[in-house]
Amino acid sequence: MKRPRLGGGADLESQSNQLIWRGQFLWCNAGWQCYSGATNPLHARR
Repeated sequence: MKRPRLGGGADLESQSNQLIWRGQFLWCNAGWQCYSGATNPLHARR
């Protein structure tokens, strides 16, 4: 993995990593809610 030597580049990288991690967390959370909702008896019948 190549790391940018400039401080600004490192800041940008850490910010993008935080955004990616946050997006993955939100996506996983939404997927879990959809999964638990699908197993809900009220949602079982379509």
